[in-house]
Amino acid sequence: MEDVEAQTHLIGDSGEDPIISKIALAEVQRAIDSLPQEQREVLALVCGEDLTYREAAEVLNVPIGTVMSRLARARRRLVEMTAAA
Repeated sequence: MEDVEAQTHLIGDSGEDPIISKIALAEVQRAIDSLPQEQREVLALVCGEDLTYREAAEVLNVPIGTVMSRLARARRRLVEMTAAA
């Protein structure tokens, strides 16, 4: 008779990783949803649609510097909100 606890190869995946990933993704989604619309738009275009800053500026009809500042504020806010969670 063998000690089952000593047989680590018998232990399966706990299933925690997918659950933790879903929780983290939900937290990020809530954080994104709470951003001002102008920051969400820039974030979606640059990070989601993979547009360049110039392309995003053209889509939004704003200067490229505005895209850069909105994106910087959005990223900073997301870090703050998800780090606190």
